[in-house]
Amino acid sequence: MEREGRSLRGEMQQLVAGDLRESYVNVSESLSPFLTADWGPGVLAWMGVAFMLVVYALFFAPAGRTARDVSASAARNARLKARRA
Repeated sequence: MEREGRSLRGEMQQLVAGDLRESYVNVSESLSPFLTADWGPGVLAWMGVAFMLVVYALFFAPAGRTARDVSASAARNARLKARRA
């Protein structure tokens, strides 16, 4: 019984390893157009700019603030400074 469990475990490990290897090959094949320089430096540069804009929008942009909110906040800060002075 224990030997069957070991062989079954070994088969499962081989299946998982094969699946991982196959999925890695599939991912690398699907990403290969993006990883080659066939498009030239211009397209790759614009892709980099787009990536940086997405990162900025996700992590650094003030979330949910409109221009009206920003100007109201600036006006409030100016009033507070004037009151202190």
